[in-house]
Amino acid sequence: MSEGMCVVEFGDGVAMIGEWHPDGDDIRLSVPAYRTAKGTGVDARRWQLVRGQDGSWRSYRRS
Repeated sequence: MSEGMCVVEFGDGVAMIGEWHPDGDDIRLSVPAYRTAKGTGVDARRWQLVRGQDGSWRSYRRS
């Protein structure tokens, strides 16, 4: 599995560039600080993406 940049789109339609890195069978996804569509500031965040038994990816927010 390679790694690199990706587009992350949130439920409010805001899209931005994030970074992903393999972490065993999982993926670490990092997003820099951003503003929501309504202008609210959000701190940088990280998630652990884990593949479910049905093959879909689920996210778990990390500090």
